[in-house]
Amino acid sequence: MEANNFFDTVKPDMFNFDDEKNILNLMLMYLNNYMHDVHLFKGNSFERKILRFIRNVNSFTENNGHNCLPPDYYSDNFSCMFDVLRINDAEVKKGYNPIIAQEQKTRKKFEKEELLNSRYFQVVFEAATSGDINEHSFPQYKRQSKRVIQEHIDKIPLWTNAHPKIQYKGLLILDESGLCFEGIKAHVKDDYFSFSFNRDRGLIVHETWNDAEFIQPIYASKLDFVIWFNPYKNNNEILYKYNMLNNRKYSLKYPALMIVDTRFHRTEFKQYNYNKLIMAT
Repeated sequence: MEANNFFDTVKPDMFNFDDEKNILNLMLMYLNNYMHDVHLFKGNSFERKILRFIRNVNSFTENNGHNCLPPDYYSDNFSCMFDVLRINDAEVKKGYNPIIAQEQKTRKKFEKEELLNSRYFQVVFEAATSGDINEHSFPQYKRQSKRVIQEHIDKIPLWTNAHPKIQYKGLLILDESGLCFEGIKAHVKDDYFSFSFNRDRGLIVHETWNDAEFIQPIYASKLDFVIWFNPYKNNNEILYKYNMLNNRKYSLKYPALMIVDTRFHRTEFKQYNYNKLIMAT
């Protein structure tokens, strides 16, 4: 049957990212839409190979139950395996993220009211926030990202013990934060903010794959690749307004997916002024 609107094209609760399969399904939606940017960091044959693999991710064996050891997905045919993880900018401390806490509270409420399977549920769910106007920050983003990435790296021996013949190992990172850039953020009211930046320098956006603090541990590990999935940065309102103000003369884009070959040592990274980096919601 032909879809009449957006709600007919999605599955109930598809934005429940505690279920890794929902992350993969969303990634495939982006891969199948030519309007979303998919970038290869080096553009080499290995990154093109990883792109082919993830386009066929449904051929991988799912291994992400609560009692399953990592990795989350593997394929003997492709000789490839990867873990799926989420990073964000709102974790106050390990084990406590006010936004995720609100998500869980909302989920329980709708489950109790038997609305969890409603095709409208995900819209209400996505609108939930903790109510804290200061909940998004770059220090939290950097700290949580480094911790979660390192936790997955530390478990790689479990991968290789379980699948000694599989050659390629990687991470699929769902980045749930908004656009990060150098500028000033001011609270207006409720959940409204104003943003400003140095017009002479232009909008300087933070790229995790170009920041040694975020990606150097991956290069230093046994991982062969990383896929950074950025759905909330890719279509961010800040980028849209910036490009409109410049009449798209200098169209600035943020890739929905960035695939990075991490097999070899790397020394050149971008330098960011951490004191000026702010998070757009």
